[in-house]
Amino acid sequence: MNRQGTECVAYLDIVHSTIRHAECDLLVMSDENSGQRCNLCTSYRSTLRAVLSRHEKHDADTSRTDPSSHASFSRLSSPDKCIRYHREHQLRVAYQRQVTNLQMKLQAATEERGISLDSSLHDDLLQIMQDNAEAVCEAHPSGSFGRVFWETQMKAACLDDARHMRWDPVMVQWCLYLRHLSSSAYEMIRETGTIKLPSQRTLRDYTYHTKAVVGFSSQVDQYLSTVAKLSSCMERDKCVIIIFDEMHIRQDLTFDKHSGGLTGFVDIGDINNHLSQYESQVCNDDIRDSLASSMLVLMIRGLFTNLKFPYAQFPCTELSGDQLFPMIWNAVARLENLGFIVLALCCDGLSSNRKFFRLHDAGSKTPVNKVINPYAHDGDRRYIFFLLDPPHLMKTTRNCWANPKRKLWCNGMDISWDHLKELYMKNRSQGDDAGLSLVPKLKYEHLHLTSYSKMRVDLAAQVLSNSVSKALILAVGPKATQTSRFAEMFNKFFDCLNVSSLSAGKFSRNPFRSPYRSGTDWKLKWLTDVFLVYLDEWEESVKGREGFDKSQKILMMLSAETRQGLRLTVMSFVELVQYAFTIPGVSVFLSNRVCQDPLENFFGQQRQRGRAHENPSVSEFIRNTQALRVISTTCNTIRGNCRGGATISEDLTNAGPLAKRPRRSA
Repeated sequence: MNRQGTECVAYLDIVHSTIRHAECDLLVMSDENSGQRCNLCTSYRSTLRAVLSRHEKHDADTSRTDPSSHASFSRLSSPDKCIRYHREHQLRVAYQRQVTNLQMKLQAATEERGISLDSSLHDDLLQIMQDNAEAVCEAHPSGSFGRVFWETQMKAACLDDARHMRWDPVMVQWCLYLRHLSSSAYEMIRETGTIKLPSQRTLRDYTYHTKAVVGFSSQVDQYLSTVAKLSSCMERDKCVIIIFDEMHIRQDLTFDKHSGGLTGFVDIGDINNHLSQYESQVCNDDIRDSLASSMLVLMIRGLFTNLKFPYAQFPCTELSGDQLFPMIWNAVARLENLGFIVLALCCDGLSSNRKFFRLHDAGSKTPVNKVINPYAHDGDRRYIFFLLDPPHLMKTTRNCWANPKRKLWCNGMDISWDHLKELYMKNRSQGDDAGLSLVPKLKYEHLHLTSYSKMRVDLAAQVLSNSVSKALILAVGPKATQTSRFAEMFNKFFDCLNVSSLSAGKFSRNPFRSPYRSGTDWKLKWLTDVFLVYLDEWEESVKGREGFDKSQKILMMLSAETRQGLRLTVMSFVELVQYAFTIPGVSVFLSNRVCQDPLENFFGQQRQRGRAHENPSVSEFIRNTQALRVISTTCNTIRGNCRGGATISEDLTNAGPLAKRPRRSA
């Protein structure tokens, strides 16, 4: 019955053809009234349809054996694996059939409507290009990529022998970038002859012009000096930081035909190698060389330029802080001798990295966040600041919050992960009922962490966000006050240390994402007077809580390593920014230049070049590094995080002569 008491639907009849509002005024099944809706259903129709679609998707079969499922094979049972493999095989066969059909249609269309090119038609096309050369030159200014591309194609088309072609450096760098995206696609474009491109043999001479070695190399130093344009750049453009981290590699031995030795053993410098062999001989009476299972990479990151250069790599197994010490300071000495100004060292919170920082304490009880640079040229008294990667600090903070063994507590209230789960459940039920959500980005994967999701920075940043902070107060209530403040403080902390563009703060209406304009910027004062004070007050409130022993109080705070890393990074960052604005020509500073994102992207490119196997061997790693050094000077990252894309560098058209491997005489 409707509100007037008229019977509209028979008892126990179920209608599946429509969806109506709970307070609908019209429930009529007669054919003459079909399609009519009350005012409530009309005004809420779009929302109701969204709710219906969401329920239909939720009720649909989302089996883990479906090819579109993201479930890991390691989580499937043997029968489910067989079903999944069979379905994926059927899907691949169907796709292959579609590709074959498209190839046949393309071949038939080419044979039916294609035109064969002869020498006379080539001459006509060349004459048309020559007649319109002036119009093209007027449309594209001198030095632009379009102008260079046009002149190169004109020159290549006029030559009878392609071996006489001398390619412009801009064209070579563009071709290197294309081949980096897909070597097979590049070769297909080249073989068509529509566009004249250099052969891959020529590109290899520009890619592997330096010798593939581990550790430091004088050839790499010379190439880095050329890429950074040290002879003509301003003082601010020489300011760099050193980023270092390790990547897991595949244990393998490879014969090097140039040196006649085997590549794949641990090689962490002459001093460290001798000390490791001596330690093994004393402890185990075994001096056999061990295979490397990880690769330490040192990358140079420009503070005011787009320089991202993988400088050196060292095959290793388990490094200690003592072994890092000579390698890092050797890199600082070499870079300072080249003319760079090394201002900071950035890494993650690995125990060996923290031990390396502690080696500079000189007996001090408080952690040291900076040390005098003994290799500073011209007698300049400069410091090198120690920083931990801010995205890694966000992940460790989130992991402490989500750890069930820890019961975070501050100023009489809990900072509980259960508050976030309660918000998620209320947000989900509210979204199903009304079609709206307080925190639409909060998903199942944010709460139920796996070993893989714990490494994702975006999940940590979305949990410790301003929207989650406000939603906790609205949905959970006053009991989540400290949890809300916790998320708010770390959201602002990450915004301060992840400024990636000049306009991010303006467009997002978030002043914490604005760039730094002076050494007295208000965000620096917020970091020292608000954020660090918040950590101190938290620690003092836990220490003053009665009825708990020391071991229980430790679990009420973030881990000691995380707290120490936060304080170290904030103090170093504030002093680094203040010093940066004393350098002539510095008017703005982007804080994401002290993050490890370029090095993480470099590791991703290494895995991508491995194709079938994501973990390269030592020989493959150093060979890939040769190519990626050239590519890094050609394309720039669009976004500041690790999920950004890439674009051609704006300085590509200003490229000078490129380094090239000399060919052997016959």
